[in-house]
Amino acid sequence: MLQQIKDMSDSKILLQQELDEPNVAAQAVVDMVENSEEDAGAPLSLLERLQRVPQGIMRYLSDTNRQYVSHVLGLVKAYWPQANLAPLGDGMSPDCDENKFVEYLGEVKLVADRVVDT
Repeated sequence: MLQQIKDMSDSKILLQQELDEPNVAAQAVVDMVENSEEDAGAPLSLLERLQRVPQGIMRYLSDTNRQYVSHVLGLVKAYWPQANLAPLGDGMSPDCDENKFVEYLGEVKLVADRVVDT
């Protein structure tokens, strides 16, 4: 009888460890993503915080892209201060077809790689 109780206790401990592992992993994911200002006042459960992770990742990617584009446009202005960059905000020029744009992307890839590396 005592052995059976010990075995059940050991089994319970193992099951609890298995249950704790996903919580530890979820907490690590949540900790990687910065909380937004809207989360500052309200204490959220781990599940609620985990559900907000995709929006946090998208916010991070958007902010990072914005910084890189700003950096590249700043480099363009550093070399050509007279360049009018406003039309770039409208996307690809109507005079440029998709194939030509793909060709341009290929031409600038090495320069883009060097910019990102710096």
